[in-house]
Amino acid sequence: MGHLAWAFGDAHEENSKTCVGRYENPECPFFPDDLPSPLAPPPDHTQVLYPKAASININKTIWNMYINKLLPLFTAEGDDGNYASTATCDLACLQAISRRIHYGMYVAEIKFRDCPQEYGPAVCAQNRDALMKMLTFENEEMVKRRVEKKAKVFGQEVSLDDKADKAKCF
Repeated sequence: MGHLAWAFGDAHEENSKTCVGRYENPECPFFPDDLPSPLAPPPDHTQVLYPKAASININKTIWNMYINKLLPLFTAEGDDGNYASTATCDLACLQAISRRIHYGMYVAEIKFRDCPQEYGPAVCAQNRDALMKMLTFENEEMVKRRVEKKAKVFGQEVSLDDKADKAKCF
């Protein structure tokens, strides 16, 4: 775990991506402090999010969950020496999780703008349950079940022999 934190700690990848304007888009860096100014001109796009929402970055929470809760569930103690590839893969996972969560703000904003009269009272009352019910479509549960089933299928250990053993997942 120490090597992983070291690999991310210098944030070189985020620095280089900042220079080409990556974080001018709706993505959030994991290491926002001391990022250089972009070299590319900012994109010409309309501000979609409410200004306070545009400043939300929960990557510290995502980082802590990933490192302290998720990784221990599927990694074994020890050191295989694959620091660079591990850090690269972990960063790709972290960025994918971050994009999925942060893009949800845009989805919520669009849904709010489509029906402000329905969302307004729940927003003012800070009624999280009502907001989640309005934001989440029932068919999203079907998507979650489909993803879970695919993960089980594609996460199986594959053997070249023809034994009809039960599928073993990683």
